[in-house]
Amino acid sequence: MSDTRRILGSAVLAILLLIAILPAQTSRAAQTGDAKLLRYAKDACGARWVIRRQAAKRLVKAGKAGFSAVEKHIAQEGRTVLSSELVDALGDFDNDEARSLLISLVGDTEFYWRPQALQAMAKKPRVSEALLFRSFCQADSYLLRRAALNGLDGIATKSRPPELGAALEDKDLRIRVHAAGLLLEREDQRGLPILIGALLVEDSFFAVDYGSQLRRTAIQWLKSWAGSDLGYRANAPAQERRKAVLTFHEKASHAIGKFDLPTPAKTEGTAWILGFERRSCKKGDLVLRLDKKGRVWRGLFHPRLLQTSEETTAKLTELASQAPSKGRRVHGKIRCDYTRLAGLGDKASFSLRAAPGAMPAAADALVKLWLELARAAEK
Repeated sequence: MSDTRRILGSAVLAILLLIAILPAQTSRAAQTGDAKLLRYAKDACGARWVIRRQAAKRLVKAGKAGFSAVEKHIAQEGRTVLSSELVDALGDFDNDEARSLLISLVGDTEFYWRPQALQAMAKKPRVSEALLFRSFCQADSYLLRRAALNGLDGIATKSRPPELGAALEDKDLRIRVHAAGLLLEREDQRGLPILIGALLVEDSFFAVDYGSQLRRTAIQWLKSWAGSDLGYRANAPAQERRKAVLTFHEKASHAIGKFDLPTPAKTEGTAWILGFERRSCKKGDLVLRLDKKGRVWRGLFHPRLLQTSEETTAKLTELASQAPSKGRRVHGKIRCDYTRLAGLGDKASFSLRAAPGAMPAAADALVKLWLELARAAEK
């Protein structure tokens, strides 16, 4: 009997010890898990984009605990440390707290990644947010306008949002192409001329081929519509692309009636000698270029000729010769906004990019003159 009591006593003691130990172990495990998620939140805002993307996905997979880690990281470091990858991932969380954070980021005019925050919302748009998306259809940033269209398109499952049709007249060809593609997905073919015209686009900002980027976007929409790319290759020379473009034109003419094939911009093949480019999620984009004939053009794809004097263009060339022409090509920490100067140096082969407030002092006068030209053209 005494042996039985001893065995029972030992068993009870073991159970009591286990009960005492388990909460501590559980607490330590939870603390370890929290620390791991907080590390993911930091990694999602780090320097390497591959790691940022992977860490953001892990946070989403962790659900509410992952979002809690994001909130803690923001509380410690501020929202300015957030990366575009993490902002985009916020749209994949299924909780109201993440949605509220995105709405707050979109409403923050000083936040770098506002377009990415609005696009994150557009992944799973809510009917109650239609007014919010509409408010950005006339934003200065084409990225904000594109995200707004995506959100409205996602909300209107049974009808065509009127904003898509209106966007076919947008001042930026990239938005016109995007709106035409969204309409085409809804079997609305009125944007076909815009998409087919985009297959002919030729434009570049020195080493950056913006024409190729837009042609690739357009052919993806058209390939889905036609069931084939009809032999079109976005990176092929213009003459090699033309046969497929004519085939698309014929096919579209049968579908919606005859229309004139848009002609490429008159600046096709223009030799640029100087360039200014402002990429901004806040203020919108601005592209200015000086050609060999001393003419200044504004915009991409179908740039507009600005009225400038010979004295002004001579001053541009003079200031460009005083700007940095070697050494570092990137100045400051670039998030969304930056200014690029191109065509610098004796052979016009040097370019540099600078974050807001990080432009080298030797280039300040050149930047100021470019901006004065843009403002004068708006009057």
